[in-house]
Amino acid sequence: MKNNNLKEVSHFTFLFILSALLTIVATIFIEVVVGFILFNTGVFEEAVKNNTLLWIIVMIISGSIIIGVFLSVLFSRFILNPVNKLIDGINRLSSGKYKTQIYLGKNHMVKNLADSFNSLANELDSTELLRSDFTNTISHELKTPIVSIYGFAKVLNSGELSPEKQKEYLEIIETEAKRLSDMAMGILNLTKIEKQEILTEKRPFNLSEQVRTAILLSEKAWAEKKLEFNLDFDEITIVANESLLQQVWINVIDNAIKFSKPETVIDLSISQTHDLTTVKISDVGKEISPDDLPKIFNKFYQADSSRSTHGNGIGLSLVKKIVSLHGGEVVAESHDGVTTFTITLPNS
Repeated sequence: MKNNNLKEVSHFTFLFILSALLTIVATIFIEVVVGFILFNTGVFEEAVKNNTLLWIIVMIISGSIIIGVFLSVLFSRFILNPVNKLIDGINRLSSGKYKTQIYLGKNHMVKNLADSFNSLANELDSTELLRSDFTNTISHELKTPIVSIYGFAKVLNSGELSPEKQKEYLEIIETEAKRLSDMAMGILNLTKIEKQEILTEKRPFNLSEQVRTAILLSEKAWAEKKLEFNLDFDEITIVANESLLQQVWINVIDNAIKFSKPETVIDLSISQTHDLTTVKISDVGKEISPDDLPKIFNKFYQADSSRSTHGNGIGLSLVKKIVSLHGGEVVAESHDGVTTFTITLPNS
């Protein structure tokens, strides 16, 4: 891409130089022709006799300047017209009109330039939409638990509740406060990881043990729903960032637990080839529609609004970014009542 941009700049530089040379050559040619005509018609001889040679020279110079300006405008119009359109497009982008598109013609060079500009405008438009959606969603997600905590705390403060109701409302406040805390931590972790471009602190560790630990950490959640785990893996070693991958398994396993039907089985398998390690986690529950599947890794996206009480749409975004940092891939499939997340990672 960088080489292509350099080529475009070189082409434009060449055209500007060519335009200037053509202007100079054309002007000199016209001057020579005019001088030749004046010489052959005896105008110069007559001017010398009448002492008007200086006046003729001044006229020739003035005419040359006028012709040169005219030819400069004529020759440069082809080049400056697309440049002016580009500058106008940039000005519109800078004023926030991200839907701006430009057309510079069918010439290969200017077409590539227009395509690059239009691609940039589309990216800016998408980023603006994402920023707007992010702001609206985070405002809603934060507002819900805060309003809930405030409301129940106000009722508790009235002192008119039975001990049973007080206990119930305190549990709700505790749940909403944890939800708010988890959301804040999730946003902080995601923001930190999104800024990370280079994976550091890679070392070999036992992946199987890490996955088992993640399952034990969520024991309370899966025990309440009477879920079982069907584990299918041997002792697998991988070279990666251990702390980051731990967040992946915690989030994906937690996701599987939340959306599993009670008294079902979560299948978890790990397989390894010479180059790749593949982890599959499947749960039995409500399917994710084909339209929602490509979006579930977007920040704050929730395929089913009824699931909003179970999470905040940050976990899978975190999973996607961490796996991408490792040079791996995460794919979700959902059909026949089974949702499967497949995470593929390079072994080193």
